Amino acid sequence: MAALPAMKQKTDPVAVPYGQQPTQPLRPLVLIVESHKDTRDLLKTLLELNDYLVVEVGDGEQAIAQAEKVYPDIVLMDTNLPGLDGLAVTQWLRKHTSLHLVPIIITSGNAFPVFRSKALAAGCNEFLVKPINFDQLDDILKRYIS
Repeated sequence: MAALPAMKQKTDPVAVPYGQQPTQPLRPLVLIVESHKDTRDLLKTLLELNDYLVVEVGDGEQAIAQAEKVYPDIVLMDTNLPGLDGLAVTQWLRKHTSLHLVPIIITSGNAFPVFRSKALAAGCNEFLVKPINFDQLDDILKRYIS
């Protein structure tokens, strides 16, 4: 009986063992923090079509845990989350983790200038009003991810 051909192992573009070169170009990792599953799914699909890796969560506590686990290149943060809201999570990430320099893009349905000011004061880098303009989101992602 002939030996089975060696199976190619799938490579994980996020985690490359120390001292090894990636076998494929690394893709930027985006953490989507969004309370509405439909919005998460839409963002995930659009980002993956544009060659981003995506991790998604639906609440503030999960956002902190996942951010510390995967160390994303950028975070898309909804403001209206169960538990800790997006501004509280943004403040926590800025003060308590090694993620204090990771760009955070706040997404909100609240377009009032005073709310935008609060989001910027909490530590976000950008503020996008929902519904999200995907051309604007793409410009922001390209600006922050080299």
